[in-house]
Amino acid sequence: MKKSMKLSVILILVGLFMIAVGLLLVFLVIMEWEVWIVELALTGMIIIIIVSVILIAIGVFIIIKFIT
Repeated sequence: MKKSMKLSVILILVGLFMIAVGLLLVFLVIMEWEVWIVELALTGMIIIIIVSVILIAIGVFIIIKFIT
């Protein structure tokens, strides 16, 4: 493999991994929604959702950048 090809494959895999981690965090929040206390829902869940959205956005950006 060429060095540039190997680098782009690695970056696409990193992007997919970030998307997977972000989706995993979203699903954990959805599954634990009823269990958590209201205070945790107001602080912790919002932070987790923001982090997961950022991870998904970065992953999608990396993949789109190297596909086009």
